[in-house]
Amino acid sequence: MKCSLSIASVNNNEPVIRAIKPSAVSVKKSVTDIVDTAEITLPLNPYLQQDNTDGTLLQQRNIVFNTGDKVRITMGYDDDTTERFAGFIARIDKTVPMRIYCEGYAFLLRDVVFNRSYTSVTLKQLLADLVSGTEIRISPYTADVTIPNVFFKNTPALKVLEWVQKELLCRVWFDDSELYAGTSLFTLPKPTTQFRLGYNTIKDDALQRIEQTNRVQITIVEKQKTGSTKKVKDATKKYDATKEIRIRPGMPDFVKNQIATELQKVANHQGFSGKITTFLVPRVDKAYTVEITDNRYPERAGRYFAETVETSFSPSGGRQTIKLSYYGK
Repeated sequence: MKCSLSIASVNNNEPVIRAIKPSAVSVKKSVTDIVDTAEITLPLNPYLQQDNTDGTLLQQRNIVFNTGDKVRITMGYDDDTTERFAGFIARIDKTVPMRIYCEGYAFLLRDVVFNRSYTSVTLKQLLADLVSGTEIRISPYTADVTIPNVFFKNTPALKVLEWVQKELLCRVWFDDSELYAGTSLFTLPKPTTQFRLGYNTIKDDALQRIEQTNRVQITIVEKQKTGSTKKVKDATKKYDATKEIRIRPGMPDFVKNQIATELQKVANHQGFSGKITTFLVPRVDKAYTVEITDNRYPERAGRYFAETVETSFSPSGGRQTIKLSYYGK
């Protein structure tokens, strides 16, 4: 079992890259969170600066890492290691042992304040303007939708992304350095990973059947300029209850229909959902498809969506805890 990380200083003209063996690492990546996170545990003393560049002793020994340094984490076994996290140091706790808290590429937007107004703008252009000047790229799978009358004044960049989530009802997350925003969780093409429960898994008892007793109808509500409301819903089925979700006025009908369909699937989910714990291979990342076989309980077999992946490494071993939602057979 292997876990290694590199930390590259961004404060020097010639970045210093350090290859490090950590004491422990935990990584969390989820399609429901804008920010990917990682926590690294290291011994403190080896990473204290000993002296000045001229050889004189320091009055106060400083940690050789800095906020904003680039971090890459790899895990696996023998020659089968893959990158599990790419991001930046967000905070350092000078404790014993030392703890380094990292964030994915959303970190580059922490200090960005957005001031722009548009009579009309596409979602892709809005996000491109938001991340301009950073290493962040816009995913080509971001929804191609035009938004009217958009105005931001002194708005933190991450608040703009929250606005896209709340006002446009879009899914927003980072796929490493790419920023995705769209009407569906399932748009990005991702690999399929296979597990046989009880064979190459450690724990699967939390993977349970979800039964909806009351089927809820999701209705998208848009407030018109006249004060009236326009509602978009699936009129082909009958439901036990309704739930209204408001959306920003002016969104195209095809987008509202896509969002209504997506939310309807989540609200009336049927099948198995829950967490499984596995070894570090085969690797799983958020938004992967996970194909399950189960000889003990064949009803759990099928294709699942990896909503959240928590990867950890410590002296006791390496683990992946994967939160799954059922796709179907």
